[in-house]
Amino acid sequence: MTEQSPSRLYRDMTWPEIAEAARADIPVAIPIGSTEQHGHHLPVCTDWLIPEKLLEAASSRCDLIVGQFVPFGYRSRPGSGGGQHIPGTLSLRATTFIALLEDILSELKRAGFRNIVLYNWHYENSGFIYEPAFLISEKHPELKILVVEDANPDFTPDRQLAIWPWSTPPSSKPRCCCITHRHWSGPSTSRPTPLSGWSTTTCCRSTPGCRQPAERCRPRWPPAPRRAGCSPSGWSIV
Repeated sequence: MTEQSPSRLYRDMTWPEIAEAARADIPVAIPIGSTEQHGHHLPVCTDWLIPEKLLEAASSRCDLIVGQFVPFGYRSRPGSGGGQHIPGTLSLRATTFIALLEDILSELKRAGFRNIVLYNWHYENSGFIYEPAFLISEKHPELKILVVEDANPDFTPDRQLAIWPWSTPPSSKPRCCCITHRHWSGPSTSRPTPLSGWSTTTCCRSTPGCRQPAERCRPRWPPAPRRAGCSPSGWSIV
């Protein structure tokens, strides 16, 4: 019987395992997202579930602790996140969001971690993540904090073709493909349907040029509008 490797998910670890990881200088990465509407085809957990799953995949390739996700972000903008008027979106004011991240960084430092990644997936958070990292690094200059403000870079045409060979995707399609691949693996009939009376039109099939298998997409109706694009990638080491 092979020995099971220890979990790298912070929430599944015991306190001695966390203390040992901190003593070993293993980095801890915090997925930061939002609880925000993502059209008629994606759940409100999209912006914190995807970064957590990506970090979880990364932890299988390198020594990395996947920290507790932050499920709330700064207020949704109409041009990029749909706006605060859409039901389902739960947001924080800027001062609350900054204070929350500052407290999380302080607690990780208290636990002994010296290498911390703030991995953001919600566009509107971008202007507010660097501030708590700067405040904590001023108090504790021995800490190394990597801030990934925008996890959705402007892909080059060659990279777009390699990832989406069927077409150049709208900004929502990467999320659609990630969420269906990482979160739902069963047939579409086994997925929850939040609204009765939806048609059997699948989200990617109703998007021109998409060739996702129908069983990998969630039913939706009516078609959701395209979301605005994201800003260029932002990486900062504090």
